[in-house]
Amino acid sequence: MRLSCFVLTCPEFSKILLSRCASINEILSPDVVKLSRLLCHDDVARKLGGGFFQEYFKYTRKSLNCQSFSKIGTAMPSTEITGLFAEASPRSTSSRLPEKLTISFFCVKLFLSRKSTPFSLEANLNQHQADVVIIGGGIIGCAIAYNLAKRDVSTLVIDKAARVGTEASWAGAGILTSHASTHEPYPTLCRASLALYPALADELKAATQIDIEFIRAGTLSVIFNPDEAAGLIGLAERRVSRGFSAEVLTAEEALRLEPALSPAIKGAVLFPEDAQVRNPKLVTAFAKGAAQLGTQFKLGNPIAGFIRENGRVVATVVNGERIYADTFVIAAGCWAGTLAGMLGCPIPIVPAKGQIVLVEAMPPRFQHMIDGLGVYLVPRADGKLLIGATVEVVGYDKSTTVDGVKQMIDAGIGISPSLAQSTFVQTWAGLRPYAKKGPLLGYLPEHENVVLASGHFKNGILLAPITGKLIAELLTDRETSLSLEPFQPQIWQDENGAV
Repeated sequence: MRLSCFVLTCPEFSKILLSRCASINEILSPDVVKLSRLLCHDDVARKLGGGFFQEYFKYTRKSLNCQSFSKIGTAMPSTEITGLFAEASPRSTSSRLPEKLTISFFCVKLFLSRKSTPFSLEANLNQHQADVVIIGGGIIGCAIAYNLAKRDVSTLVIDKAARVGTEASWAGAGILTSHASTHEPYPTLCRASLALYPALADELKAATQIDIEFIRAGTLSVIFNPDEAAGLIGLAERRVSRGFSAEVLTAEEALRLEPALSPAIKGAVLFPEDAQVRNPKLVTAFAKGAAQLGTQFKLGNPIAGFIRENGRVVATVVNGERIYADTFVIAAGCWAGTLAGMLGCPIPIVPAKGQIVLVEAMPPRFQHMIDGLGVYLVPRADGKLLIGATVEVVGYDKSTTVDGVKQMIDAGIGISPSLAQSTFVQTWAGLRPYAKKGPLLGYLPEHENVVLASGHFKNGILLAPITGKLIAELLTDRETSLSLEPFQPQIWQDENGAV
């Protein structure tokens, strides 16, 4: 059984504990015996209340014999443990212990002194599953789990699906673009996430042996009429003037780059920094990387509700089981709003369906991603080509339609007439999480230990690396390298101020 570990609060306390617990050597390795770092925090009293003494072995993350824990538990009533804390009181070491430590000692002594009955640790092991519970096993949830695992945070990922990344994380096209040229918070967030990808691809491949197929081939936005030309050329000029890359091409230049384009194009704009990734491989790599670092996954299990104690969320309910944690992260895509509603926070996050068509064209038609006529074409290394995607607000309906597929195929052939001879492979649909002011990243209103990470809409794949990084920073450092203030979740109100 994996446990995260008792805090050996200081050298003095470690000596007392080891001398008083006859069976402690059965479960502590020599390296753990040397551990003296105090990891107590403000809600230690809640964890230790109720008459049992939680042992955490974060240092080794080794599998431990529950029988040994049971021996300690039945041999040491909480009154004796209180005595241990009294002997290890910071009175004699106050000059070396911070104030937060002294408070933690006080809280532990106060709560343990409430009960004098023997306790059984084995009976209570399932009451604290992890430091952080992440609800949602898509790319956002797995990215957060991976970043927390790298920071040695005990994490449990829960998802209603039987495997990770089965919804929008799988269905998306894997496009990584950020064309806005301003320094507003959202474009800044997008550019920061795109910048993380090259190193992340190498890191994940080294750690998991999964190639996420990160390719920086650029996007060619094709122009068919003067109205499109004015908008795209203006965007390119603004980007260049602000230090970003873009290149305006004539029709002849564009056709030299991509001969399969329609001769009817009037020009194009090249965005050379754009990239793509195989998103199913990415979410799998995040999950595998997190699991290798100790993250646990509970899949095929929907959330039934939450448990509160004194106004604070302390557990979630899955298949009748209470799963306790310090912090909860809701990263459930377009279902995140429903989960927030369970906690009294009506934050509308709605599904926006996107249909995609997959064709096979050999030899490969394009080197760049192509954008035009309301669709995009994404070439894969295996010769397949994605054509997408619709945007439909139709609830949780993931069916594909003849009309939607026809629109995309017609536009694709308009961009590249030779696609009419390509082989149709399949079509599918995914549900993007749309929030009016998304993405929503931060603590839920009036909840000090529940974080929301959803509402990424079309840019969930693009924003996964920065979301994972920032949420991990928020939960461990309490400060983030980019401000999350512009993305704070807010309770929705109508024009009359009604919730």
